[in-house]
Amino acid sequence: MAGIMKNTDHIETRLDAVRMPALMLGLVGLGACAYSYSLDPKNMLASYLYALMVWVSLTLGCFGISLLHHVVRGKWGLSLLRLVEAGGGHLNLLTMGALFTPILLNMQTLYKWAIPEVLAHDHVLQHKAIYLNVPFFVGRTVFFFLSWAFVAWVLRRSTLRQDETNNDAEYAWRTNIATPTLVYFVLSITSAITDWVMSLDAHWFSTMYGVWFIVGQGLITMAFCTYIICSKRDCSPYKDFVNPDLTKDLGNFMFMFTMLWGYTSLSQYLIIWSGNLPEFISYYVDRAEGYWNVMGAFNIVSQFFIPFILLLAPRTKALPNMLIKVAGWIFFVRLLDLYWNVIPTIRSSGFHWTDIAAVVGIGGVWFFVFGTEVVKARLTPQYDKRLTEVAHH
Repeated sequence: MAGIMKNTDHIETRLDAVRMPALMLGLVGLGACAYSYSLDPKNMLASYLYALMVWVSLTLGCFGISLLHHVVRGKWGLSLLRLVEAGGGHLNLLTMGALFTPILLNMQTLYKWAIPEVLAHDHVLQHKAIYLNVPFFVGRTVFFFLSWAFVAWVLRRSTLRQDETNNDAEYAWRTNIATPTLVYFVLSITSAITDWVMSLDAHWFSTMYGVWFIVGQGLITMAFCTYIICSKRDCSPYKDFVNPDLTKDLGNFMFMFTMLWGYTSLSQYLIIWSGNLPEFISYYVDRAEGYWNVMGAFNIVSQFFIPFILLLAPRTKALPNMLIKVAGWIFFVRLLDLYWNVIPTIRSSGFHWTDIAAVVGIGGVWFFVFGTEVVKARLTPQYDKRLTEVAHH
């Protein structure tokens, strides 16, 4: 590792170098949020919840992709395993859980069902109170982050241990852990996103919302990892194995998640539109006026049609320079999609400078933890030689 840290041609060194600047930028952003909170708590908390969903989405997406890799053991997963272990590892999961504290301490500002006076006069919320109540909400959030972090820690230890011992029994151990956890992951994410975002309007509900969010997590994660791998293809160790076969796999994954996002988005809309019932339509009513409607239309074009058409072409997936642009675009529009999901339910005024401050603040902390974890191990697992064998061949 000492040799790696001295060689500036290695990606670990470059990622390590951004840790402290990212942390400083993050602290500035969080400081701006704290100042804004003293002036307008609800406005700041709306921005903070949105930013938290952005980075929690990436964190959980990394964790989910790592689980998927340990279940299927695909060669494609070896190229990004250390990235998703760092991004969705136990330290980042615990950090995101800790950053939920401002939300948990100010629930009555964001969630109407948490206000006793509102609950006392709302029969719909009273029926849901057995699930939507503050102690249970807090307990679920804490339990989810602790359980996710524990499994991420166990799997990470296993891959590092196999690097040292080269014991093939670790493969089966991780698969036995990851397979049931992947089922739990889907169920727990559905419950979590119901709590954090859907319950902002507790009268509205959608059976597609959890799946929709999980697909978005996968999309932003694959875009993030693809961007890093392709943009640093001239650095070790990526320069040894980034080739058209790998970029095709990464591009196909982004293509798949793009199609799934389009399918789940359209399915939810058609189900709600055909039913046309008051308890279902409020979500789209809130987003049908003014710039929200324009943003929604832009979201459809930018997050489905543009990536779909570009990734349909084999040439795009064969050339890293082109795939970088698509991955960067997908990451950007994921931020817009999450904004369109979170903000309109809380405020109708649209953009506020605290939105950027919160994204930068939490993102700076995220990248600090990510960089800290990345440098703890080589970016390619040493126990599986499939990548290096391809490079040698």
